[in-house]
Amino acid sequence: MYFMNQYFLEDYKSYYEENFSVRGGGYRLLTSYNMKLIYFGRKLQCSKWKISKRFWLVLLKHHGNKRGNEIHDFSRIGYGLKLGHGYNITLNPGVTIGNYCRLMKGCTLGSIRTGSNAGAPTLGDHVMVGLNSTIVGNVKIGNDVMIAANSFVNFDVPDHSVVIGNPGVIHHKENATEGY
Repeated sequence: MYFMNQYFLEDYKSYYEENFSVRGGGYRLLTSYNMKLIYFGRKLQCSKWKISKRFWLVLLKHHGNKRGNEIHDFSRIGYGLKLGHGYNITLNPGVTIGNYCRLMKGCTLGSIRTGSNAGAPTLGDHVMVGLNSTIVGNVKIGNDVMIAANSFVNFDVPDHSVVIGNPGVIHHKENATEGY
């Protein structure tokens, strides 16, 4: 249980980093769609009994389907996850996401089944994936990387970079995700 509480507390802090306080915390949790989705996923992740896993899975699926989100496996998602405008976010079950990442509306992190790039993406820490961006294949996205809106990435991205366009072009930038 401590594991879930630690991860969820970091998720909660990442959402309310500007005005994080204990006061009003329960109200924010109950009214925020994205926080409920993350909470259900974290509960599913730490449940030990089969019946409780099914309960949290049903809640996660129901809540995810309301807005088109397909997030299946929270065990490969680090703490501090933030869903910006959490609609139509698709994560393949094989995707690995680092700590303090932000996923925006319409982003897709998918796998490729065959070929030299077969597999699912791995995101480092402090990665921001912009609106309607797509990351596919067995690619490694480094730490402190920003994937701009409507970008397509099917190649490895080094640390401290910004990826823009379709096909994506890498631009080196220190503190790429600062302010986001």
